[in-house]
Amino acid sequence: ARCEDAATTLAKAPVDDTTTRPSLLLRCVYEAVGTALLVGSGCGVVCAAKYAHSGAGPIGIASVWGMSVALAVYATRDTSGAHLNPAVTCALAATDKMDIGDTPPYILAQLLGATVAAAV
Repeated sequence: ARCEDAATTLAKAPVDDTTTRPSLLLRCVYEAVGTALLVGSGCGVVCAAKYAHSGAGPIGIASVWGMSVALAVYATRDTSGAHLNPAVTCALAATDKMDIGDTPPYILAQLLGATVAAAV
């Protein structure tokens, strides 16, 4: 009975999202790092296979891409939502699942992260 009462009390408790939500700057940093991780490792393995003759075949390339996506999502999901792609950000904004004001900074952070990863 006590557990049920506690669960009911917690369910009815007001939630103040302003104190627990990370700042826009921090969320954008996470988006940039996650996108850089994805582009750097995913595209990097393709370049290594093609130009450095690393011997990575289709299975190896797909495995690295899959692990890159998983790692980037797990690393950024709690802070920024793990969009990692301007198309995902635009889709979330278009369907009102994201604040429209956060969309341009997210996209700029993703483009910056991808550009830095590609340059490295």
